Formats: sequence, C-alpha cells, structure tokens
Amino acid sequence: MASMKDGAIKFLQLIILLLVIGGLLAFAFLNINNKRVKIGAEPAKKVESASNLSPKDAKEFKKVHKTIMLVLNSKSDSKEEVNKAIEALEALVKLDYAPAQNDLGMMHLQGIAMPVNKEKAAYWVSRSAKQKNPEALYNLATMYMFGDGFKKNPDKALKILKSDLLKDYDDAL
Repeated sequence: MASMKDGAIKFLQLIILLLVIGGLLAFAFLNINNKRVKIGAEPAKKVESASNLSPKDAKEFKKVHKTIMLVLNSKSDSKEEVNKAIEALEALVKLDYAPAQNDLGMMHLQGIAMPVNKEKAAYWVSRSAKQKNPEALYNLATMYMFGDGFKKNPDKALKILKSDLLKDYDDAL
C-alpha cells in the first residue's frame, strides 16, 4: 500500500513539474511572440532558399530553420512572409530535418499560423522523436501525459522522460 501511495505522490509531483515547465515555456513563447521583428531582405532570401535545399546541404538546415522560426514567432503584419516561412518549414520537413518536424508538429498542436490539428501534431512530433530529437521526445512525453494527439498514457510519458535520450535535455526531469 505504501508503494502505491509513493507512486501516486511521484505522479503528482511529475504533473506539477510539467505544469510549471509548461507555464514557463508558454510565458517565454508569449514574450517572444509579442515582439515585432522586421524581416529584412537577407532573412527573406534565406527563407526562400529552403525550397532549393537538398540533403547534401544539411549544414545549412539549422541556419535556415532558425530564420524561419524567427519569422513565424514574430508579429509579422505580412501574411505573405508567414506563408513563405511555412512553405520553407515544410520544405525542411520534407528533407526529414527533425527540428523542423517537431516545430511543425507543435504549430499544429498550438494553432500557430494554422488551425489546431492534433493528429498532424502527433504525426510530426513522432517523426521527429523517432530521430531521437530531445525536444521532440520531451514534447511527445507531454502529449502522452495530457492526451494531446494521443490517448492519454502517463506511463508511456514517464518512460520517455526517464529515457537516456533525455538525460542531457534541460527541460526534462
């Protein structure tokens, strides 16, 4: 009986920890999202270059991805800029770039620049997690914990959070 009580306490502690982390992430995202970023010609060229990338250009993926996310996280008044950034993100996703897959999944989950679609969110975050992307693994665990895009499964969430793949990821336990 005591081990069941200990298990319940640990579970509640994990839920509280996830809620605190989630709140901090939401606060950070809102602070980033409230800043207006003027996208100049150079970043625009980088975003547009994503459609011309191939797997041999892998070293460029990170730079282009960072610029794309800058555009998407800004309060851009230009729908055209946002649409180009989404197209560029999707180009990186098609090249199997795990961080872009995770970001696209989270955008679907949170309805950022597109309607909420939890099935697509689960698909893209899972694809990224299969490549052992720590951020995607963490997001996958929280999605299982709260039943976002998947059937709620706290045991699976804990297993992912305790895995060696997340031992060096700062946001995990």
